[in-house]
Amino acid sequence: MAKARKPKSAPEQQAPQLIRPRNERMLLVMAAFSLVMACVLIYVQTASHDFITLDDSKYIHENPSVRSGLSVANVQWAFTTAGYFYWQPLTWISHMIDIQLFGMRAGPHHLVNLFWHCANSVLLLIALWRLTGSLWRSAIAAALFAVHPLRVESVAWIAERKDVLSGFFWMLTLLAYSFYTRRPSRLRLYGVTALFALGLMSKPSVVTLPFVLVLLDYWPLRRWRSFEEARRMLLEKTPMLWLAGAVSVITFLGQRQMGAVVSLESLPVYFRIWNGIVSYARYLGKMIWPVDLGVMYPFAKISTPALIGAALLLAAISAFAWLRRRENPYLIVGWLWFLGAMIPMLGLAQTGVQALADRFTYLPMIGITIAVSWGLAALALRFRVPLPARSAVMGLMLGVLSFLSLVQTSYWKDSLTLYEHTLSVTKDNDMMMVNLASLKKQAGDFDRALALYEEILRLEPKKALIQIEAGTLSFRKGQNEIARAHFEAALKVEPNNPAAMRGLADCFLALGRKDEARRQLQQLLSMWPNDVEARARLLMMQ
Repeated sequence: MAKARKPKSAPEQQAPQLIRPRNERMLLVMAAFSLVMACVLIYVQTASHDFITLDDSKYIHENPSVRSGLSVANVQWAFTTAGYFYWQPLTWISHMIDIQLFGMRAGPHHLVNLFWHCANSVLLLIALWRLTGSLWRSAIAAALFAVHPLRVESVAWIAERKDVLSGFFWMLTLLAYSFYTRRPSRLRLYGVTALFALGLMSKPSVVTLPFVLVLLDYWPLRRWRSFEEARRMLLEKTPMLWLAGAVSVITFLGQRQMGAVVSLESLPVYFRIWNGIVSYARYLGKMIWPVDLGVMYPFAKISTPALIGAALLLAAISAFAWLRRRENPYLIVGWLWFLGAMIPMLGLAQTGVQALADRFTYLPMIGITIAVSWGLAALALRFRVPLPARSAVMGLMLGVLSFLSLVQTSYWKDSLTLYEHTLSVTKDNDMMMVNLASLKKQAGDFDRALALYEEILRLEPKKALIQIEAGTLSFRKGQNEIARAHFEAALKVEPNNPAAMRGLADCFLALGRKDEARRQLQQLLSMWPNDVEARARLLMMQ
């Protein structure tokens, strides 16, 4: 009589594996290769692109420590300076290496940015796969990160090397953390902390990474389910938090020393908070509908309906993610990743003149791509969407995003193209007008430059430098009365400005008012006795 088989116990019963580990690794390699190819197809055009006058000159052309290449003295400078808004020694060294290898040819510098972005996309794929065990969801999230048009500014702008380089260490930290949580040890935790420190030395905005790791402890790692356990997760990351605090202080002091921190009088706290709320909503809009992207978005008046609408949108998404935290924990994790990682770029300690910037989404948007990828997969399973249909929809979405990125990248081929495009998609963008007017003046297109200056003065008439520029061009065109009005307007703002006083004297002389011209030059010399140009003009009038 045959002996009856004993049924397997629950732990012994295993679900059938649809994909063997070896095949899964092969698919991982294929997905990584696809990510690299997509990035290359979008950004390889930057090999023929030029430097951009906006910040590229400050980082490279006008920076003697970078222009002279890699040396012990320059590396020492990189670690001891907080100039150019950040303490970012690894970013400086990266630029120095580029100069050492490629000189001042812009194409190779662009391709190095492309290399880092490809590496970041692949590392994100691997890190998410190791953290979650889900290859296809990880691949979709990584693909959305890799090809989205909001990435263009970080990849196609050489000055934004700090974005892609800090992103590299961010992704490596995630990957190292996946190893640490599987088999915790003090040595592995030190490795995670060291990679985080390298990220901070590339761009200080990486300070939020410890909190992202705590979110990952909640999901997918499930290392805590209570506030007490969450507290232990934070204590575990105490060295990282100390590093984050130290770099934040260094960054703020460096920006303040350079005068880059906008005063509370110029930009009150309440407006910064309002702009931050609206910016969150605008970033979400750009993620969903990534068109009309430019390099600089100026501040604008915030209407009450816009503020209330943005606040309600953020509150509604937050409430939905919280209510679904047990059934769909990736929603709350992805949402808080986006909200938290964006905080350093919201402008609460405002630097620069931008209300928001596409490059600020480089790391925060990963949270949204995770929520979208896992959320779409859950919906597809719930409604039993056939695999071919799912693949077609995802392929179409990624294809459209890649095409939009391809087009957006083409606007970055040179400063003139970029500034013209930005002005076409933004409103009242005085900074872009200034930059474009400077290029037009250098090219000899004085009519276009003057028109831009006049438009700037329509928005902000108390800009003395712009009044002087407009006066100089008007005088060159023989419009002496108009030029005189510009110089006088400049002197109302800056009464002792020598350029405005010289320009006004020239206008008086051209208008036949020689005595007034002489008095203007004499007044100038009484305040600026070493002004050789004014003294020469006065002597010529004797």
